[in-house]
Amino acid sequence: MKEYAYLTRFMKSIKAGKQHTAFITGASSGLGDAYANALAQSGFDLIITARRKEKLEECKKVLEKKHSVSVVTIQADLSKQDDIGRLENEIEKSRNLCMLINNAGFGAMDYFAASPLSKVLDMLHVHVTATTRLCRAAVPVMKKNGTGYIINVSSLMAFMPLAGQVMYSATKSYIVHFSEALQQELQKSSIKVQALCPGFIATNFLKSPEYSESDSEALRMDSITMKPEKVVEESLLALKKRKVIFIPGMKNRLLYHILYNRPGLWLIKKIAGRMMSSIKQE
Repeated sequence: MKEYAYLTRFMKSIKAGKQHTAFITGASSGLGDAYANALAQSGFDLIITARRKEKLEECKKVLEKKHSVSVVTIQADLSKQDDIGRLENEIEKSRNLCMLINNAGFGAMDYFAASPLSKVLDMLHVHVTATTRLCRAAVPVMKKNGTGYIINVSSLMAFMPLAGQVMYSATKSYIVHFSEALQQELQKSSIKVQALCPGFIATNFLKSPEYSESDSEALRMDSITMKPEKVVEESLLALKKRKVIFIPGMKNRLLYHILYNRPGLWLIKKIAGRMMSSIKQE
């Protein structure tokens, strides 16, 4: 497991001699787990949430033993309004809340009209509703504490509306615009907001059942795939520079600029169309 020594000095300066708490959704694996390790190493207490209770408890044991911090676990499914409400209550009563990382999310490669309505709404709730409600709960607490950091995990797909990814690209685009506007409102405060827009990350994301009908090997694009630890390192360091919309990885930033070139966007759409050809429309 990678150590985050390069971040330690900066992250400890955030703490400024005071014990702070970081709240992380989707923390049982991948990017969320990497954030939890980085922050725990810097001495943050943690409140971590995910759908899988056993995996959460496993993460808690590892983090507390390795970093000697306090870790509270909350099993929650952010597609359910009641579960979002429980997390809001936990945030509102967290006196030492310093950081909120809205990382929970999932993808599905399917035509919009062929997708079950339940899946469409689940993605809307996880990416949009949960992010919005948890930020709304956290901002007053952070204002009261005099400091705060919010990282809303979006995606490079936020800038790439494609067939077969209608809800994913649309909801991730919301996160970008929401974060940017929220930071404008908070510019006179000490609260910093970041919309993290990674490309492909070496996690189990593309191994999920939602991608079972697609050619996930073609989607991995190994040449631009980043390790979650590297994404987290770049994300946290970007907080210092107050970068609201942040794309980790030089290759991903280059791809972003290509997307705003008409021929480049046409090529990406053509490739996406080829990937979608294996999925039947109803």
